[in-house]
Amino acid sequence: MCYNTSVFHPHLSSAYKYHQHPALAQKREPFSSTHKIPCIFTGRSLISLPMKSRQNGNWFKKWGVSALLALLTACAHQVPPSGGPEDKTPPKVIATSPEPGAVRVPRNAAIEFVFSEKIDRETFPGALFISPNPAEPVKFKFRGRTARILFPDSLLPQRTYVITLGTDLKDNHGNPMAQSFTLAFSTGDSIDHGEIAGRVFDDQPQGVAIWAYILPDSGDPSFDAFLHRPGDYITQAGDDGQYRFSYLSQGRYRLVAVRDEARDGVYTPGEDAIGVTFGDVVISAQRKQYRNLHFRLQRADTVRPALSSVSMLNEHMIEIRFDEPVIAADTSDWSRYFSVKSLATGDLLTVHRAARFPLDARVFYAVVDPVTQPGDLRLEAVDLFDAAGNPVDTAYAYYRFPARPVPDTVAPRIVQFIPADSAVNVPPQQPIQMVFSEWMQANDSLSGVTVIDADSQQVPGTIRWESPFSVSFSPHPAWDSKTRYTVVFDTSRFRDLAGNALLDTAGVRTFVSIDRDTLSSVAGSIHFEPAALDSVPIFLQLQQIDGEARYSIWLPEAGPYEFRHVLPGGYIIEGFLDENGNRRFDPGSALPFQPSEHFFQVADSIKVRSRWPNIGNDIRIRW
Repeated sequence: MCYNTSVFHPHLSSAYKYHQHPALAQKREPFSSTHKIPCIFTGRSLISLPMKSRQNGNWFKKWGVSALLALLTACAHQVPPSGGPEDKTPPKVIATSPEPGAVRVPRNAAIEFVFSEKIDRETFPGALFISPNPAEPVKFKFRGRTARILFPDSLLPQRTYVITLGTDLKDNHGNPMAQSFTLAFSTGDSIDHGEIAGRVFDDQPQGVAIWAYILPDSGDPSFDAFLHRPGDYITQAGDDGQYRFSYLSQGRYRLVAVRDEARDGVYTPGEDAIGVTFGDVVISAQRKQYRNLHFRLQRADTVRPALSSVSMLNEHMIEIRFDEPVIAADTSDWSRYFSVKSLATGDLLTVHRAARFPLDARVFYAVVDPVTQPGDLRLEAVDLFDAAGNPVDTAYAYYRFPARPVPDTVAPRIVQFIPADSAVNVPPQQPIQMVFSEWMQANDSLSGVTVIDADSQQVPGTIRWESPFSVSFSPHPAWDSKTRYTVVFDTSRFRDLAGNALLDTAGVRTFVSIDRDTLSSVAGSIHFEPAALDSVPIFLQLQQIDGEARYSIWLPEAGPYEFRHVLPGGYIIEGFLDENGNRRFDPGSALPFQPSEHFFQVADSIKVRSRWPNIGNDIRIRW
């Protein structure tokens, strides 16, 4: 069998040679009496022209223009029309040598892949992963739809080899493989059967590399040393994010998912997105398979947050802005994280209260002792971190700003109202929510908000201040079906800390509740393996597949669940286990290694129909 041995640039070394017409490669010859002119597109002889001496300068004037027009016209007529459907079919592996699962493979064997169509040879090396990794680079040969891999040294004895072709491999029309392909064979008498599978949850998962490292049986290795080389086993996520490691030997493994932008087999923090899973796994005789080891990618954030501005709004209110959202260990009392000092006297101003603004996680407001004298103040932020755990940059943890000893005379405004004025199809349990432009005096009386139904009857409910800037009203019971409601404000009942009344020229909002006959419910139970995870708080979300509807609930532990008042449509259920109890998903980190919290997505979708409760959706997930 004859192979084209061009490895790295086959198109430059051979394709160019094959496609070049012989006429273009001819050496320059002396003029003769006649010469046939070939078309460079078809190679056919088009016309014969008399070729006279070079000294005859009138020849081109007489014949040249006409000859060139005839040449171009004839060539144009010889080009076949393009057409036919565009090739969008991804290439597939249809045969291999040795066959999958083969044992006692000779140690000097070459590996062959036969594809369903010709492949782009330049993409082959970057899509090839061999485990265990050869000590020396392999070579490639290509012929037609066949690719051959030649090892520089003989294969290791008594070893299972796993060769994976990832989704970076493309055909000659640029179509990538839809799924990775894995070939396993052994130079010994048997093949290992350990398996790990899961999914990369990302907007563009195809081609994301999954690296599996063999770890010591005990102890916590220095994982940063591992990330300076590819994993011992490597595969890639498919276009649906699915990945799978097969034929793993017994041992302890740690997995990471890397979008290796430079394709250099090295994780580069800040440049490559990376994801970790829930922890290490052990392949043993007792357990050989693991499922649902998922990843969410993120770029390592190594930039510390900083104060971007601090200003005094009036004699007792300070606005504090960071360049990114910050968090704290105890969010029940934000005042402990800020201190304010007079640069003129050196005295500290008491920070009585501080709170985050609900519409911007970067913004805080602090209430201090009234400032009566002009001069500069300095605010310091301490013990605050961004979501990646980076503390506030010490060089930017201070901010100098002028005091503003003036009273607050600005009336507060409503900056967000839910549901929007004149909204329709408002869900039965949707509370009325208002966000104000500044710090308000909390007022638990219902007299500030009156909700009237279509029969001019006042709706009972509960008002609750969720923060100094936001208040909600929840009806008791829920909103009636297809009913128009009117919300009336007593602006005098809503005042800021200085006593300024709410500025709201309308004072009235209206909305219409949804027809309950269009709604349904989804219910079932959820459990996990290992069973110890059943006692962990669970966040569950019902997400509409082809719409924006989304419903979420918290469960104290595994067991029954129910989503109520659900719009019709197709849905998927996903969620995570809140293992550290902070009421948010923590994706973990690679450096230093910190496992992510367990998260999941149920593979089967749920069809919800109006007035037909969808029950019995029991979920059991094994990790």
